[in-house]
Amino acid sequence: MNGLPFVFANPWGALALLGLPTVVAIHCLQQKSRALRVSTLFLLERLASDSREGRRFTWLRSSLPFWLQILCVLIATWILLQPRWLQANAAQRVVVVLDSSISMRAFTGDIAARTSSRLRALAALTPRTDWTLLETDPAHPTLYEGNDLAALERKLRDWSSSLPAHDPSRALQLARSLAARDALVIFVTDRNHDVPAGVDLLAIGEPIENCRLVGSRILGEGDNLEWQVVAQNYGQKTAHRSWWIALAGKETERQEIDLEPGHPRILKGKFPPGLNRLEVCLEADRFTIDDRMAFVRPQPKRLAVDLHGDEATTDLFIRLTQTLPALAVGSPADLAFVTINPRVPVPQNARATVVLLNDPLAKEGLTGGPYVAENDPLNRDLNWQGLIIQSGLALPPAPDDRVLLWKDRAPLIFVRTSTDARRQLVFNFNFPASNATRLPAFVLLIDRFIETVRAEKKAPEAINTELAEEIAVAADPAGGPVVLHDSIGGETSVASRSITTLCAPSLPGFFSVTQGNKMLLAGAVHFADARDSDFSAATSIDTLASRRAKLVETRARAETATPLWLVLIGLLLILNWRLTSPRIA
Repeated sequence: MNGLPFVFANPWGALALLGLPTVVAIHCLQQKSRALRVSTLFLLERLASDSREGRRFTWLRSSLPFWLQILCVLIATWILLQPRWLQANAAQRVVVVLDSSISMRAFTGDIAARTSSRLRALAALTPRTDWTLLETDPAHPTLYEGNDLAALERKLRDWSSSLPAHDPSRALQLARSLAARDALVIFVTDRNHDVPAGVDLLAIGEPIENCRLVGSRILGEGDNLEWQVVAQNYGQKTAHRSWWIALAGKETERQEIDLEPGHPRILKGKFPPGLNRLEVCLEADRFTIDDRMAFVRPQPKRLAVDLHGDEATTDLFIRLTQTLPALAVGSPADLAFVTINPRVPVPQNARATVVLLNDPLAKEGLTGGPYVAENDPLNRDLNWQGLIIQSGLALPPAPDDRVLLWKDRAPLIFVRTSTDARRQLVFNFNFPASNATRLPAFVLLIDRFIETVRAEKKAPEAINTELAEEIAVAADPAGGPVVLHDSIGGETSVASRSITTLCAPSLPGFFSVTQGNKMLLAGAVHFADARDSDFSAATSIDTLASRRAKLVETRARAETATPLWLVLIGLLLILNWRLTSPRIA
């Protein structure tokens, strides 16, 4: 709340106060002596002491003309400041939306300092201001709502961003639609954005030098694993950095590296035997979130496979088992590869089955497309138009079949789910006579089907993922809540389902997911979005200055006594002239 009943529409008018030291300086200058001819000495008026030579400055002597001139300067300053009188019962609403992009962490310590002066200037426009503080992360609630600006500033100092680079338009449109028509909506960010109409931009960023660990991959398998990390300089100058590896609570010897702008360098090494996780560290700079890269030894859920092929398909099943990841022949089987004769169908008992048809009596000719592919996650971006099949006897469709591919009105590929949740991926054509094995879509579809089976298996696994990435774990619906433990000791608990979806931590490091005493998932999360590491586009923009001037004109009453002040200045100048004009007898 503003303590004064008025605001100034033209703060630059305060420059008129420079007239005060000018008046003082003039009155400190000694006046030049004037010769006066008189008839007798006793008729000479008593004059102030003047000198013909010596110092040009003397001590300030208080006089009525001096104070008249000071008063004129003060009145002129008041007029030039263009005071506007506030309405006694006026109120305004201001909605501040913070950019949740993780690049804002580079300026976390400056957010409150760089916004407070602007917000206080807005608060001065009305006796009461209702504040709302939001962020563009839809998962987070309102940060503050009330009329205490000091409380809002404390929230600004404590806040930190957590999302990768994203488009804030939706959050800004929502904030604009929820606020009143005359409310002020301010978007606080670190770079220039195209904001919706009715939203003001307050960018508080600046270009900074930043080096980061930008990408990673793990090669090999088993105990022969190699990690690779790309280090890159997003600044304008050559950077000299040290890097090291943190493992099992210890650090390796630091090594030096020179990073040229725009020229990536690859750091690599081996996973030590017996260790399942490590962290590659780069010497910290102002933006520290991308200076560490955590790894865990990948351990996908292994699926036991049962093979029931015939002479035409057994070799294919073996090659699929050896090619697709984390599959091994064993029992009890999680997955079965089966070849059946459509004339003598055999019930399948595996939890999930890939079914191929082999009709040795088929005599129909070969045919091709066009085919119609359904819009299904298993079928996304797969091209089946090169498929050549042999028409013949097929399995009859069921009402609940999830068809993936059609030929005319015949379902060629579908997923069938039984009442006890057993699933079959069925290629409903004479498979040995087709060219399906030559199409990439065939292997990709089977791999996607297997991944859905793997996701539903309740078994521990280890993965590497990105900040705030969505992850799914298989849990026991009756086993209590599922808890995510992040690298800084925080916990996020959600209700358990067969497939429980969580969000990976927003800070790099190691994390785990548990249910009771059972480990469901161990993982490492790293920063991966290069857009947030490049601060060359960071800038400072303030559109509030022009908006404040318009608000002053609409929300405050202009000074009505300006003509009287001008008349008073004129009278003071006339009186000053009369007092300082020479008086000669």
